[in-house]
Amino acid sequence: MKIPKEFTLGAVTWKVKIVEDLPDRMGQSDFRNATILIEKNANKRVMEQTFCHELLHTLFFSTGRADNHDEVLIDGLGHSLHQYLVGIYDGK
Repeated sequence: MKIPKEFTLGAVTWKVKIVEDLPDRMGQSDFRNATILIEKNANKRVMEQTFCHELLHTLFFSTGRADNHDEVLIDGLGHSLHQYLVGIYDGK
């Protein structure tokens, strides 16, 4: 699976940045700047799963659910989405 450098969701183009030393987390969604940050110091699969997790945050945000995202729900959906996408893109 390839992590995009940007994607469009609704009328918003989101940037995806791979960064070093993201404090205390593997990823972060910055809704004000339409940016997803992903920790560089992780293996490929962890980075991919983190992208899926953060993508779901952007989906929740774009549907008007700006606050109180259920991390357990998003994490579970993120793992399932990642498994699905890896199957498509990696031919499994």
